[in-house]
Amino acid sequence: MRIFVSILLMAGIVCLPLWVEASSRKTSVYIFEDQEGIPRNLNAGLEKSDMVFHPMKCSSYGESWFFLTMLEDGGWIASLLATTNQGIGKFRSSVDFAYYAADGTKHSVHRQFKRKYLKASEDSFSVKIGKNYAGGEFPNYKLVINENELQAELNYTSLTRGWKPGDGFLYFGEEKKRFWKFVAPSPRAKVTGYVVIDGKKLDLKGLGHHDHSYLNIKKTSYTKVQYVFRMFTEEFTLSLMKIVLQDGYDRNSADMLMVAQDDKIIFSTTELSYVPSRFKLDKDTGYSIPYEFVLKASGHSPSSASGQSPSIASGHGFSIEGKVEIEHLLGRYDVLAHIGRFQRAVVKTFIARPFLYRFRSRYDLELKMGERIRHLVGKGFSEANFMD
Repeated sequence: MRIFVSILLMAGIVCLPLWVEASSRKTSVYIFEDQEGIPRNLNAGLEKSDMVFHPMKCSSYGESWFFLTMLEDGGWIASLLATTNQGIGKFRSSVDFAYYAADGTKHSVHRQFKRKYLKASEDSFSVKIGKNYAGGEFPNYKLVINENELQAELNYTSLTRGWKPGDGFLYFGEEKKRFWKFVAPSPRAKVTGYVVIDGKKLDLKGLGHHDHSYLNIKKTSYTKVQYVFRMFTEEFTLSLMKIVLQDGYDRNSADMLMVAQDDKIIFSTTELSYVPSRFKLDKDTGYSIPYEFVLKASGHSPSSASGQSPSIASGHGFSIEGKVEIEHLLGRYDVLAHIGRFQRAVVKTFIARPFLYRFRSRYDLELKMGERIRHLVGKGFSEANFMD
């Protein structure tokens, strides 16, 4: 018996350094790389394969289509169609639509569907979940919400070509088998349409954004918190995302930034600084919410041969710097609210506590484009999506 115990102890001593080395080894993250090191033409648009349905059988699969609109009257609309193999129940689909009116009222709907109610095409952008629909082709895209308590139809007419950061893939691990893919078929669009609430039809106009993503890795496995900021003016659109990564990866965050002017995308980078501060504790969730961000990014815009904005001379630099401040809470959402109490408790205790905050924010930014300087001040849309 003593010999057996001694062998186990010796094995533990011998294996301990190997275990420590393995546990301290960081998983590689590859962020939106350009193919073969060649910077991608920002205004080349997307491939058909970027926008179609990408079903996968793996348990970590998920896919979503997101639409955001800044209305002329100061209101906002955010809508998400999604399907997943993750979580409780296999291949469940969902539809979310939230209308944040300028007067502060909110009208929203959340509906979950069985797999049989999802009809999506692998040949074109066409997704139906129940009586709800998203689809189209460049430059025209449509979102239709048809639920008992709320109906809406929004038409997105793209002002720029579709965009993706680099090749669009965020890879995890040297073999690059696990990934999250992001593209924006309509990063900057004019939006028209209507919403029907309690039988009353409201005509809507504004500027907006549509993106599409899919993944074969559980988001909770790599995301601590995801910060999003988007702003729209008659001349400019800015779209920013910062994913703070879980421990165990070889970098702290995965970031992307796009700036469009009129009908051209003029700048895109994954090298930026978006630093949160002025944290306030949400006692209900235990999460600390940042109420101010400092943004800094710089680089070079593509050459005129790539279809750049005439505002930037070929080869001249580009930089953006300033603050984004949270101004008003639009909504706070327990992502697990729609599953059973016992299941929710198990997931929150052993897996993650996903919680989403949406805000109206205020930005004060300085854009330097070659020799030109533009000062932008206005209202934007921000999200903080916690996954810990």
